[in-house]
Amino acid sequence: MAVYAKTPGRAMGSAPKADAQREQWADVARGMGIIAVVAGHTFAPTSNATQWIFAFHMPLFFVLSGYFFSVRGGFKVTAARRAKALLVPYVATVAIYLIYTVLVLGRPQTIEPWVASMMYASGKEIHQFPGIEPIGPMWFLPALFAASLIAYGIERMPGSWAGKLLGIALAVAAGMAIGQYIFLPFSIDVALVVQIYLFFGLAARRQQWMDSVQRLALAKWLLLGLCAIALVVERYDVVTSLNNRDYRHFAVQVAGAIGGSVLVIWAARVIARHRPAAVPFAYIGRAAIVILCFHVVDTGYAQFNRLPGFDVVEGNLWLHIAFRIAFSLALYEAFRRLPALRWCYGLSAPRRSLSGALLRWAWR
Repeated sequence: MAVYAKTPGRAMGSAPKADAQREQWADVARGMGIIAVVAGHTFAPTSNATQWIFAFHMPLFFVLSGYFFSVRGGFKVTAARRAKALLVPYVATVAIYLIYTVLVLGRPQTIEPWVASMMYASGKEIHQFPGIEPIGPMWFLPALFAASLIAYGIERMPGSWAGKLLGIALAVAAGMAIGQYIFLPFSIDVALVVQIYLFFGLAARRQQWMDSVQRLALAKWLLLGLCAIALVVERYDVVTSLNNRDYRHFAVQVAGAIGGSVLVIWAARVIARHRPAAVPFAYIGRAAIVILCFHVVDTGYAQFNRLPGFDVVEGNLWLHIAFRIAFSLALYEAFRRLPALRWCYGLSAPRRSLSGALLRWAWR
């Protein structure tokens, strides 16, 4: 989900060991993040667990995207790369839902409402346009695409970091103001606001903050403590809600969201050093874009409630979360084996059979 660029000058498949380790922790972090997304959409909206999850889960993916953001190749190359990584899977998912609704569920649909929802790409109801339905969790993909293009413009601004910080501040202020009146297509108003998260990730990479702090035990624990405090303060004040455009106590929300993101990234870096623990999280992280698009398929599309015993799954929140992840992973493995869908979702081809891989993992 956090789509990142490979190191400039290095061919795909020739990663040095350090880069391989870097990508491992990033996959682990994405795995932890997407599990939080699924859990947040399964628990009751007002539950304590949901409030903790919403305090950081979407900003985490913007921070990760910023960490690996690259403007190499110019605007056209950057836009094309981000469109392939974000818009192509978005359009493919909408097409799959439409085809399934018409052919499998037998619900005659006109294409116009689907096209309108896809083009607007809002995660929430739009009061000014009540006929346009929200697109669901997939709103993140067009929003990240828009945020990437805005970040490109800010990154290309001439001058020092001071000028870029001013650009970020103006973008955030504009997004906050616009979002109080209208939800823009592709959540562009949100894309302006999240520049603060993208550029935090970008600055963390360039200044090597995580590596520097990791070498200093006292500084590391002090930073983690401050991050935890910021997250707790946010949780019990006003939780971040980008999709709802709730920017009350914005400084507290940003501090808590960044604090939570840093805690997840730190945990991911620790887990990545221990292969048995890292493998399942990294695997889920690589499937994150498919999980994002399909984990709520049971809410009106796939009629799992007709299956015997599914009421037991729905009645147990942890079973329901596990089912949603497992179903999405099954789709992920199927898509990897279908060239057209593998291309649409930017997935790697399977090197071994799934059954063999599961047996080897279980044997370890």
